[in-house]
Amino acid sequence: MDKKADHYECSICKHQESNEEVESSLKVEIEYKCPHCGNEGQATTEYARKTFEGVPSYVFECEKCNKKIGITKKMKKSKKK
Repeated sequence: MDKKADHYECSICKHQESNEEVESSLKVEIEYKCPHCGNEGQATTEYARKTFEGVPSYVFECEKCNKKIGITKKMKKSKKK
C-alpha cells in the first residue's frame, strides 16, 4: 500500500495542488566535484530520475568538461560479521 498523499496542501492557507503539478515544477540543486576532470561546481536538474549506466539517477553535466554525471540513491552499507 502506498502511503503517499495524492496532493500537497499548504499548512498556512490550505491551498491544494496535485502531486503531478508540484513534482513537475521541482528542481534538484547539486554541488559537485566532477569525477572526470576534478572541477567543482553547482548544477540544477529536473526532479526526475533517468536511467544512467543502468541505474535510476538524477543526471546532470559537468559545466567544464560536459560529461554526464549521475546521482543515485545512497545504498546501505552491509555489516560484515
